[in-house]
Amino acid sequence: MATGIPLRDKAQQIQEEWADRWMTDMVRVTRPGGLIIVENLSFPYCESMEDFGGILPTWWNGAFEEHEHDWKVDRSSLQIGIDRLRHWRYHLAIRKKEKTHNER
Repeated sequence: MATGIPLRDKAQQIQEEWADRWMTDMVRVTRPGGLIIVENLSFPYCESMEDFGGILPTWWNGAFEEHEHDWKVDRSSLQIGIDRLRHWRYHLAIRKKEKTHNER
């Protein structure tokens, strides 16, 4: 009998961890006040078998909330849109916060 989490859930966890690290780097290299645009994101494989597998658009809300202090993005600027030609893909845009006078 198998133990642990199902393979599907483990694969999704790996996708989400990769997206987390990737956005960490995207935020790091974006200047304060800059716009971060990510295009052609995939839905999870079990949601859209026409694609390679990715993450749900709703995942980003939790990720931005979880990383509120280290990513320093303006969550109110988050925009997510479904691709009009490839409905199994989506795009997102979010703005990095401006530096405050206390930050260097």
